[in-house]
Amino acid sequence: MISHTENPCSTWAAFLCRRGWAVKVCRSSGEFLREAAGQALTLALIDEAMVGEMPVGLVKKHDKAAPLILFAKERTMSNKNIAQYLHDGFDDFIEADIDPRVLEAKLLVNLRWALPVSARAMEEVRSRSGRIKVNSAQRRVIIKKAGGFSEISSLTCTELNILALLVGSEGAVVERRFIVDNVWRGKVVNSENVDKHVEALRAKLACYGRNIETVYGAGYCYREDK
Repeated sequence: MISHTENPCSTWAAFLCRRGWAVKVCRSSGEFLREAAGQALTLALIDEAMVGEMPVGLVKKHDKAAPLILFAKERTMSNKNIAQYLHDGFDDFIEADIDPRVLEAKLLVNLRWALPVSARAMEEVRSRSGRIKVNSAQRRVIIKKAGGFSEISSLTCTELNILALLVGSEGAVVERRFIVDNVWRGKVVNSENVDKHVEALRAKLACYGRNIETVYGAGYCYREDK
């Protein structure tokens, strides 16, 4: 989130953190650029008052797949201006008095549109360190070990697809519902089924399994910075 002012970002951040999201509030363009340089950007919310300082192109160049959402105080923008911002490259617009539950739902909708597109654009996803590579087209998982690389050949298609989602979204929370929608595609699957597949996946990944964190009440997150 990028805004000079404390509200509504502090309220949104507190709610989303309780829901398992990793949130950073930046108060200036310089702070944002420092943060974005060190990690992949999953989604950004920018205050309309900072658009001059943080144009859409400056934000999106760090991660082409990252949705960018504009927000402003209630009834301070005309429909004409909102339409122009969306035309210029913003992916969505919200008003600052939005209910946090509705905000989270809109964030998930934007991620559902963006992440599958990103995944389809890359046959191979890899962690930022390059220590794990998942090639969905070839159904291969390569991990770095002492002395070189090794292939894990025991993963099922379901496990490999889950791993591709997690590694491709490294550092971000991937919701269980999102995993079901993208791995099982329309089939009726409960959260316990997802958890069992992740548990099996962790076991097969050995030391890399601990990089898959459980975000209680939300889903899973792949991190190597431990």
